Amino acid sequence: MKRVIAMKEEKEGLNAYLLVIVLSLILYFGLGYAKPEEPAIIIFPLPIR
Repeated sequence: MKRVIAMKEEKEGLNAYLLVIVLSLILYFGLGYAKPEEPAIIIFPLPIR
């Protein structure tokens, strides 16, 4: 049972990480198109656990 809970938590962590990547990509392209002379690479690299 413990293993199932651990896997579930791991999956939720991965989903949260993917959500952060998607949001940062949206921000990246949004800021990139708004100010092309100032690329928004500030968001990257994301911390990988």
